Amino acid sequence: MPIKQTMKCFCCGQEFSQNDFYNSNSFQYQGTGKIPYCSNCVNTMYEKYLEDFKDLSCKEPKKRAIQRLCMVLDLYYDDKIFNNAMGEYEKRMSDADVKTKYSFPLFYLKHVKLKQHQNYF
Repeated sequence: MPIKQTMKCFCCGQEFSQNDFYNSNSFQYQGTGKIPYCSNCVNTMYEKYLEDFKDLSCKEPKKRAIQRLCMVLDLYYDDKIFNNAMGEYEKRMSDADVKTKYSFPLFYLKHVKLKQHQNYF
């Protein structure tokens, strides 16, 4: 039986290549190994949470938004991972050569997948 190369996003309902979905080691997503929300929807969720926490005048709205996103997506959250990812994100965004707008969830997910954090999820 051939492996399906596309997935339907739970949020927007559109079908995309599996490359448009973030990988996951979560027990919940073991059938596909992917978070069932396309990367665009994950980024939109983060931006929505960020705006919500800013509207509530929360201290550290970026951190609170990532914490909420991790809860929703069944991802491990750690302040150290957050700080490392934010440092890399801010450095990348400050580079004069950046022509692409990167989303912070991409950086957090990249850091949470590092080998030293594999035992946490």
